[in-house]
Amino acid sequence: AMRNSKALIVSDCTSLPEVVIEGFNGHIFSLDDPVSFRNLIQSLNKQELKKMGENSRKIYEASYGGSRQNKALYELYRIIDRGLT
Repeated sequence: AMRNSKALIVSDCTSLPEVVIEGFNGHIFSLDDPVSFRNLIQSLNKQELKKMGENSRKIYEASYGGSRQNKALYELYRIIDRGLT
């Protein structure tokens, strides 16, 4: 979702809240409170979701972006290769 510039709407009963900055790139709701979930969903608007989605993409690029991942994977392969030769 973050890679695809989507806002994150997640429950507090998973590990996903760790990647959500409340109101910046998404919202966290309590799974035990369906009324607050309904209110949250009803309060969302397209402009807010678009901005939070853009923020999600920025976080993704900074934290998980392809070039960073590729560099880490390349370094791992180099370490493994050195160990095998």
